[in-house]
Amino acid sequence: MAAPLPWLRQGDVFETVPYVHLEASDHGHRVVNEEFAGLLVSENCQLDKRTGRGLPRPGQRLLFLPVRPLEVFDPNHQSKMLAGEVQPPEAVYVGEFEGERLAARLGEIFSLPAAIFSPRSVNYSGHPDADPADPHHLTVDARWTRLMTMDAEALQLMHRKMWMFMTHREPEPY
Repeated sequence: MAAPLPWLRQGDVFETVPYVHLEASDHGHRVVNEEFAGLLVSENCQLDKRTGRGLPRPGQRLLFLPVRPLEVFDPNHQSKMLAGEVQPPEAVYVGEFEGERLAARLGEIFSLPAAIFSPRSVNYSGHPDADPADPHHLTVDARWTRLMTMDAEALQLMHRKMWMFMTHREPEPY
């Protein structure tokens, strides 16, 4: 885990995002509106999609997974996530923040309108992590606190898990 960059990236963990879902009840179902920490799973190329002038513009939606303490997951899944195993593909270990281990389930993916985040393109020329040839990146309103971002190894594992979760097979080697 690392501190998030000033711009949006896949793997960023937001402190809270709205999460509306259905929950089974004795009388059928009910709509639940909660706030959870949220893992941004939209691809970076979607976050920095270009306009005709070459500046990033957001897609219509941002994709998230609700993030929960690792302890709420099946103990067998916990140990596999901590070991960096691809099985089970639905369970994604997000990382540790302030002493708490966090995870998410791919089956709980949801979208939010990008507009609620007040996204804008910012020129990050001079930032040590910005590409000098392409320093413009999508940034969100400051009220949306991002706690951390997944490291490259965790993101790569999440990509494999996403592929397996959707296709039920291992990705082809490049």
